Amino acid sequence: MSEARVLEVKGDYLLLDNRAFGTGPDLTVCNVEMTFEANKQALHLDYSFYQEDFPAYDRTYEDQRLTQQGYRRKANGKSLILSLQGGRFVQAR
Repeated sequence: MSEARVLEVKGDYLLLDNRAFGTGPDLTVCNVEMTFEANKQALHLDYSFYQEDFPAYDRTYEDQRLTQQGYRRKANGKSLILSLQGGRFVQAR
C-alpha cells in the first residue's frame, strides 16, 4: 500500500479531517510509487510497475477507488499528477 495523508496544525491543535484529497484527508493506492515535488506542490503517482505486474481486476478496483475521490487515470496511463491548489489536491490536466 502507498498512502499520502495531509495533516494540518493550527496553533496547539492537530486537524486530521482536512479533506485535501477529494472526499477525505488521505489517498491510498496499492503498489504505486508516490513522490511529492515541493517546489511545484505536486504529488506524482507512478503506475509503470503497477500496469505490468497486476491483473486487470486489481487495476479496475484501484481505478474505482480513485474515481470515488474525484480523480481519473487515463486508460493504461503511466502516471497521475495531483497539484495542491487552495488546500486541496486537484488533478493536473
